[in-house]
Amino acid sequence: MAIKEFLGSHDSFKINYIDAWQFEIGECYMDHRNIVYLLDPKYGKFASNMRNILNNITYEDERMELFFSAAIPHILKYFETTAGEYCIIIRKPKETYPLRAVLKYFKGEIDVKHVAWIIQRLLDIEKFLNYNNIVHNGISIDNIFISPINHIVTIYGGWWYATPQGEKMIGTNTEIFNLMSKETKEDKLSTCYTDLVSIKNIGRNTAITPAQLAVSTIDAATALFTFLFCNFSTYGFNAQAITYDAKNNSNIPAILGIMNSRAIIETKNKIFLTVKNDLNIQISP
Repeated sequence: MAIKEFLGSHDSFKINYIDAWQFEIGECYMDHRNIVYLLDPKYGKFASNMRNILNNITYEDERMELFFSAAIPHILKYFETTAGEYCIIIRKPKETYPLRAVLKYFKGEIDVKHVAWIIQRLLDIEKFLNYNNIVHNGISIDNIFISPINHIVTIYGGWWYATPQGEKMIGTNTEIFNLMSKETKEDKLSTCYTDLVSIKNIGRNTAITPAQLAVSTIDAATALFTFLFCNFSTYGFNAQAITYDAKNNSNIPAILGIMNSRAIIETKNKIFLTVKNDLNIQISP
């Protein structure tokens, strides 16, 4: 633990942080109940953009707010430091941890059933973003926090890159830029495709293998593998699966409905073939 104080002309904040890291436009500090994003002085437009995007988020009704409010950050304080940095303080539940730290603790491998609910929650958040006509443009392991106890996923960071769908992107990190389609790199327009490939990449970084999915007993195993490893350009994806329906918020879980049946069937066959070849064992399809 170490103490760091952020001083502004009319405000301040002190944190006894237990973890800290740098990201592409600043630094992050975290204790058990707070997260501080400190953006470099030259990135003021990103700090302002994050605050504006979050301030303009709306909910269809109380049920929607109850379901999604915990998935987005709520700014406790926002001020400019005497050094010109932009300080954004966010409250968090004590039992919420950075996904990056959880992956490190488990040496990069998380059980399939846990990967399934994490990806499902991220797809739920994407549904909420679509409702608000927002593309996040910064969904990465460093920006995601999870509550293993409550199965809650929150995207605390990266909102500085968020823009309305169809508008010009104002930025993203290098990892996500490398995942973007050729068309998006050229026209620089925000699209939910960028968020979806970012979520796909997060699932891949949990080191799931075909063998694990083939022997998994969870219902979403095949659908999960299909989403993570199928090429969108080959199979497309079901946009309806990430469209919020106020009359039926339960819906079919996006993880089950986002890929079409052809993709799921072909992927299932590939999984069993891969496992059979790699492990030299017989598995009935």
